Amino acid sequence: LGDLVTDALLWYANNAFEGFDPDVPVVAIQNGGNIYDFLYNGQVTRTDIFRAFPYSPAGIGVLYVTGEELLETLEEANQTNPANGFPHVSGMTYNIDLDENYDASTTKGPNGNGEMGEVSGVMQYYADSWNRVSIKTVGGKPFDPKATYAVVADNMVVANGLDTYKTFQAVKNSGAKYITNGTGIKTRNVVELYLQYGCKKKISDKYAEPQDRITFGDSNYKKAKAAAAKAKKNSTPAKYLTAAKKQAAEAAITCNPDKIAEAAKVVADAQKEVKASKVKTVTVNVATVNAKAISKAVTKAGGKAKYVTKIIIGKKTKKIAAKAFAKYKKTKNLVIKTKKLKKAKVKNSLKNSAVRTIKVNVGTKKANKTYVKKYKKIFTKKNAGKKVTVK
Repeated sequence: LGDLVTDALLWYANNAFEGFDPDVPVVAIQNGGNIYDFLYNGQVTRTDIFRAFPYSPAGIGVLYVTGEELLETLEEANQTNPANGFPHVSGMTYNIDLDENYDASTTKGPNGNGEMGEVSGVMQYYADSWNRVSIKTVGGKPFDPKATYAVVADNMVVANGLDTYKTFQAVKNSGAKYITNGTGIKTRNVVELYLQYGCKKKISDKYAEPQDRITFGDSNYKKAKAAAAKAKKNSTPAKYLTAAKKQAAEAAITCNPDKIAEAAKVVADAQKEVKASKVKTVTVNVATVNAKAISKAVTKAGGKAKYVTKIIIGKKTKKIAAKAFAKYKKTKNLVIKTKKLKKAKVKNSLKNSAVRTIKVNVGTKKANKTYVKKYKKIFTKKNAGKKVTVK
């Protein structure tokens, strides 16, 4: 019935309501507390409609809000579940994460203590951040917190702040564009008109089942966070950064400082990963090249072992330790600039490595040719631990 009444309100706004901008996406909201009963199979009479919607006191209004104000209102209307203010909707879809805590304000509101007032004997509060509700689409398009949307609803909701709709009331009172039809046509009258003309006197079977306008599960932020973690583990650094920025964007929408800080750290980590991925070549110019010396050089260059494809051995090097390159699974090329290597000083140096080619670059063309011959004899599978090409 919530789907039916909000469809009726949306139909009314688009077909019979005068004075609002048709280019602005419009959504309809009906608070659950004003849906009292059911419509049963068979003929529907005015008495049936009155029984289902006895509380239609204030006519219909259209209020222009930002996406953030819409999200804030839906969050506040879902601070507890179930609740009188529960927002049934048309023209939009949203998700509720029941595992997220409601961030009740202690400072907002006319009394400066966060309190909205009691509903059914329970105190309701303004929200400081929006964690439970994630708007997915408005008008069939992705939600934009900076966009302007038109909300059509009972005037008690959009103008008078019924139940937990005090943010709408504050927006209206601040001077936002607001249009009302007065009290002449009430919500139940709109339902009558919709059944007569919008539905052509036949209620669709679609109203017998949920239509996924409202879902329950992980928030957009949680989904983005999980996607970023997955991208870090399984994707390229560039894709990881894209996912991290998506997490940051979703954090910004929540206005939750903890989530914003958490996402900022992920973005910083992804940026470092992108920077590290660009460090493909590292130079190690020490007397003894071992795993520790290589790691130090990679770190100094801002890289990571998993991205290094080439290591340059400098002129100072006299020894390459056993399994020195075992950690570098993408390092297939070595460049050797030193003339000081002896057979005993490279024993098992290539063992467990991915090295395939050694490029000798000790100086002149003549010198290189001489040392290619020399190093071919010491960088053998038997001595160095792996068969490679020396050139």
